[in-house]
Amino acid sequence: MHELQRELQRFKRDTQYYEAHRAKLLTQYPEQWVAVFNQQVVGAAPDFDQLLSILEQSGIPAERALIEHVTRKEELLILRARYVATSLPKAPGGVLLLTPSCNFPAPTTVAWT
Repeated sequence: MHELQRELQRFKRDTQYYEAHRAKLLTQYPEQWVAVFNQQVVGAAPDFDQLLSILEQSGIPAERALIEHVTRKEELLILRARYVATSLPKAPGGVLLLTPSCNFPAPTTVAWT
């Protein structure tokens, strides 16, 4: 299996972990940024930059961790960054992973049907 496919599968499992444990995370980490890596919470902080520092100190690659703001509020996050698409086949129901080319540390996943 290609490295990119393995990474996408790991990221999907981390996303599933977050969704399955969201209620518990809302109780433990209200209004905080939480990082999930390999299906476990590896850092939490009230400030995004603080969470990035925690990940860096722990040796966890921020660009590969699932990072979510744990809140009950409806949020719309608009992020400004330039992205370079990784080469993946564009197919119905597929996923395209965009990686940052500047300043935004987490990958963005775009799915389509």
